[in-house]
Amino acid sequence: MTNEHNHDFDHDNDDVFIAEADEFDDDLDAELPKWPKVVGIISIVWGSIGVICNGLGVASSFLSPMMAGSAGEGQMPPSVTDPPMTVILASVFGVLLSIFLVVAGVMTVLRRYAGRSMHLIYAPLHLISIVVGVMMQLEIQSQNAQWAKDNPDTIFAQQQQVGGIVGLVMLGIFTVIFLIWPVFCLVWFGLKKKTHQDMTGGVNIDSI
Repeated sequence: MTNEHNHDFDHDNDDVFIAEADEFDDDLDAELPKWPKVVGIISIVWGSIGVICNGLGVASSFLSPMMAGSAGEGQMPPSVTDPPMTVILASVFGVLLSIFLVVAGVMTVLRRYAGRSMHLIYAPLHLISIVVGVMMQLEIQSQNAQWAKDNPDTIFAQQQQVGGIVGLVMLGIFTVIFLIWPVFCLVWFGLKKKTHQDMTGGVNIDSI
């Protein structure tokens, strides 16, 4: 009698299903929305590129006068020999804003609601900086064009004949490219993904 009871008990134990930890992880990944990782990684990459580009802009503001000096006195316009402080400050602001975007991307990858708020802060600030930057560049190019007309025999004036047109075209192309991500962030986080549940799919990520 005892043997039969033990046999039934062993048989019941054999029927008990114990899920592996990996299976729980797979189920959890299936429930979590995929977009926070995608959007967050793009922000991290885009922000990193911004840090590099704006950092080079700050460095060039200090290196340009030295390079202009090697070309000879009076061969370069004031915008090159003595870059405006506003240009330097704009590049520094760009570095800080790009770092902010990287942090926003990290928070979004981690599915923290602060990632949404940070993107909504970043987007309008970046749009404003783009508008200000374009206005500054157009003003500088206008000054350079006038300087080239007043100093037609200089090296810069000879380069300006082709470089001025190319500069305007490149400014237009890069302006469109730079507008894409902040506009996307405004639409995505401002109109579509408004709640914490949109980022987690209702899963309690604090318990993960």
